[in-house]
Amino acid sequence: MGDTPQAARTRRLLLEIGRNLHRYGTPAHRLESALAQIAARLGIEARFFAVPTALFAAFGPLGHQQSAMVRVEPGGVDLGKLARLDDVVKGLVAEDQSVTEALAEVDAIENAASRDSKVLTALAFGGASGAAAVFFSGGLREVAASLAVGLLIGFLAALIGTGRARHLVVPLSATVAAALARLGTEAVAPLLFDVVVAAGLLVHLPGLTLTTALAELSTRNLVAGTARLTVAGLVLLELGFGLVIGERLGDALAPAFGLVGGEAPMAAVPLPPLATAAALGFAALSFVGIFRVRWADAPAVFASSTLAFVGARWAVGAFDGFVGAFVASLGLALACNGYARIMDRPATVPLVPAILLLVPGSVGLKSMRLALQHASSDAIETVFEMMLIGLALAVGLVAANALLTPRRDL
Repeated sequence: MGDTPQAARTRRLLLEIGRNLHRYGTPAHRLESALAQIAARLGIEARFFAVPTALFAAFGPLGHQQSAMVRVEPGGVDLGKLARLDDVVKGLVAEDQSVTEALAEVDAIENAASRDSKVLTALAFGGASGAAAVFFSGGLREVAASLAVGLLIGFLAALIGTGRARHLVVPLSATVAAALARLGTEAVAPLLFDVVVAAGLLVHLPGLTLTTALAELSTRNLVAGTARLTVAGLVLLELGFGLVIGERLGDALAPAFGLVGGEAPMAAVPLPPLATAAALGFAALSFVGIFRVRWADAPAVFASSTLAFVGARWAVGAFDGFVGAFVASLGLALACNGYARIMDRPATVPLVPAILLLVPGSVGLKSMRLALQHASSDAIETVFEMMLIGLALAVGLVAANALLTPRRDL
């Protein structure tokens, strides 16, 4: 490919699209395939290689390639901007947009302000945590405590999640969750500690990262998958460390507030069946806020979240845990790919929030807590269970993409 101004603009467009798709949460195997499709439609010979912190591209035939590397700072998933980028890709493929127009639109998307109100972020975190407490068979006490923990962690994430201290969000959140659960047990009523911390930390649990990593490894994106798997393990360690610190902090602070000798946790009081339906609605609405989904795409998120929850309960009841996870993941991904083909929309938008209801993040949190409490054999068994569930989910996603591909790999 020559060095004409048009060629340079086309290369820049591909790199900008790739960088932004990467930032907004696209896995390596989808990212590379999507960019290859766009390049082919633009008549460019190009090869792409994505890892969690960079994107490499080589333009031109072998032996005469021009290489480029884009450093990417991993950010939060932004499904609203990803959907807008998909509109740009759609215009390029249909030749409704020129390269210059597409570049201007990509720049506008990147510079557009995200829906990042601190209050809305905290409410979304709190809603997801309160709903998760219902899913984890908590009672009214656990739901209220998880909601409070989620709100506080949401404000914490909004305040320091983009600054220099952003890498401390996960361990600080775990510390806050554990300390509040301990103090709440002493001050108000006995709580199921594991339910409160797992639900309160739902958004930080690395189950989605783990499933994505295993899907990348399954598609032989070995570098990206291994790096992402390492990140998932590191997050689990940070959460486990924060939980231990938080428990000890809560126990140390309780006497200072005159809170001593709390009762042992009691069994949760069962909630009525209607509570589960309400929790599912709150969870889907919270996911819309957490993942910054466009309101036009919100109905698809509600539908996919409902399908994931109902499908998972049916599949796990009909089969054993690992086969059930595979069946639930396969069914969900097929439905999202079908939606993408029919509506010509990215399958990722309804899939990512819904898959959060399937991923084994709470199992991983339990394993790290056991390990840090020196229950090594139990921790190893729990880690193995988490990996098997994650692998079952990943294989389901990969199988669905082989059986029913969306129009574009987004």
